[in-house]
Amino acid sequence: MKEEGILAYLTIAQAILESDFGRSELAVKANNLFGMKVISSWTGQVYKKKTEEIKDGKRIEIVASFCKFSSTV
Repeated sequence: MKEEGILAYLTIAQAILESDFGRSELAVKANNLFGMKVISSWTGQVYKKKTEEIKDGKRIEIVASFCKFSSTV
């Protein structure tokens, strides 16, 4: 909180919303509370799942790669 200047309660609220109180598939199977997708510099584990994206104004379904963490801490 001190480093980033983001209030802790806002981060916690966002985690609750993104992960459905820790019950979402990503939260349970990948310890990913924020829906963080893999970027080129990611060297950790990966969890793949179907997700919806908007492309050219249309909703499409893709299989995306998400960061998989060893814990939520």
